[in-house]
Amino acid sequence: INVIEQYESRDDFDNNVASKGFRSCKLSPFACRLKNASYHFDEKTYRVKKNTENTFIAGSSMGGLISLYAVMKYPAVFGGAGILSPAFWIAPDLIKKINKSYALTNAAMYFVCGEMESEEMVGDMKKVYSLLKANKEKKIFIKTVKEGRHHESFWQSEMYDCYIRIKKN
Repeated sequence: INVIEQYESRDDFDNNVASKGFRSCKLSPFACRLKNASYHFDEKTYRVKKNTENTFIAGSSMGGLISLYAVMKYPAVFGGAGILSPAFWIAPDLIKKINKSYALTNAAMYFVCGEMESEEMVGDMKKVYSLLKANKEKKIFIKTVKEGRHHESFWQSEMYDCYIRIKKN
């Protein structure tokens, strides 16, 4: 995270996300590799339906941010995203670019964070939700959990609801 906070602008972040931590991996190629890796693993391990309606991505914290980016970047691939405790503080300029990017996808989205994480977490998530929900046809669900903390056990407890909400839409 310290490496990411050194970026001066959203473009700088987009083009060089955590270059030292991810060995010069750019966010878009990272999301692309994530998409490709999941397909190859799934195909070899399970029977899968490869259509958009059955392909979801989910992550927590930085993974939540990457999941939001991936569903906006690859609307023909991902039909839904679980965005748990998204780390918007890492890339605050992303909020300014959401309307333009999200217009390209009809993906279902499930946003959740805990009220015990931080005031900024809840506020940023609600701001992003309101930007995305400006188009009332979008299938977006938002939830805040009073006792929720920025922790794996909280995210694990939300995954079933996340999946059900995304799949339902």
